[in-house]
Amino acid sequence: MRCLVITSIAPPVPGRDAHAAYKRLGMFVRTMLRMGGRIEFLHFVLERFMPSLQARDRLVHDASEYWGAPVEVSVAPIGPRPESLWNHYGAGIFTIFDQPDFAPFSGTPQVAAVRDCLDRKPDLVLVQYLAAMCPLLRCGGALPPTVFDLDNLVHMMRLRSAFHPPIWPGKLVYAAHAPAILAAEGRGAARARATCVCSELDRRHLRRLGLRSNIVVVPNAVPIPARTAGRPAEKTLMFIGVYDYPPNVEAVEWLIGRVWPRVRQRVPDARLLIAGRGGEHQPVFQQLVPGVEFLGFVPDLDALYARTRVVCCPLKVGAGTRTKLIEAAAYGKPMVSTRLGAEGLEFVPDREILLRDADGEFADACVRLLEDDALADRLGSAARERMASIYDMAKIEGRIAGLMREALPP
Repeated sequence: MRCLVITSIAPPVPGRDAHAAYKRLGMFVRTMLRMGGRIEFLHFVLERFMPSLQARDRLVHDASEYWGAPVEVSVAPIGPRPESLWNHYGAGIFTIFDQPDFAPFSGTPQVAAVRDCLDRKPDLVLVQYLAAMCPLLRCGGALPPTVFDLDNLVHMMRLRSAFHPPIWPGKLVYAAHAPAILAAEGRGAARARATCVCSELDRRHLRRLGLRSNIVVVPNAVPIPARTAGRPAEKTLMFIGVYDYPPNVEAVEWLIGRVWPRVRQRVPDARLLIAGRGGEHQPVFQQLVPGVEFLGFVPDLDALYARTRVVCCPLKVGAGTRTKLIEAAAYGKPMVSTRLGAEGLEFVPDREILLRDADGEFADACVRLLEDDALADRLGSAARERMASIYDMAKIEGRIAGLMREALPP
């Protein structure tokens, strides 16, 4: 079986790329490999980072090492376009192909790259994310059996971002792009045998908007560690993310600026661990805040969670579900999150997770879990039990296998 994976994320680097997008893609890739698939990846890469011929050999080597099996890798360029007020704000109201986030994936070179891959007659196509679906929408003609991993609902993210403070006129115009995004999500779903979202909440939302067929729930998932990480003696809070993603940067700024001073005042020996790559150019990461440690990329998650007493998810904007909370639950860690941060996940509030939105309430919940060992242990244990029943990677990959078998012709 020949499989084609079209994705808008960069080719992975072994030992570095372990964030949620690669974890989710990995569930599909491992499933295809177990089904006997030979996989070709088409990655879209910024034009200035397009590899030389020798570097392409290295891409194939690294990708094969990353996925643990021989794979093929193709790359297609995306690049900046001349910007004007009209094509940045106005044109995108009518079509997704003219929106700043999607135009780089929708031009002639990108469509040609997709057609070249389709000409090799794959038996199954996996499209990861709406940006990667854009060139397929411009290809025309029948597609091979296709699975569209929509994951996050982009139109919802666009609306939430536009109306999230601070608000300025340009952001309100971005809100007017949402109908074109929704229309593209619907066209992508219509072109696919199955369209995957990460929660039942998202599936119900799409059904209310008229996308009623072939929408299936494939939750984010992680492997279950053999043992929980235990409760460290040190009173540590931890947030993990990738900091070229603006909602994560905003979350860290709120956590450090508004929540952490309240926690530190009541628990003077508390520590706040900020883990994940991409923060070196963010102003908040240059601050010397008492009790805060910026760890950068942490390859050893077991060691990180062994240091962690409480996991925070202070996200204020976004869509989809947060793998970071599923991972924390897998390690048996008590969690404090905003309601949006835990949206779409089936953890029961006050039994398996604490949900707080206001500055003081979030800080109070953190302090409570730092000081109440019995409550922290009870929440962590209950969250791990829930995670094992719903978000175990082995179970979800089994669901993906069934989905792909249904998509393939007899």
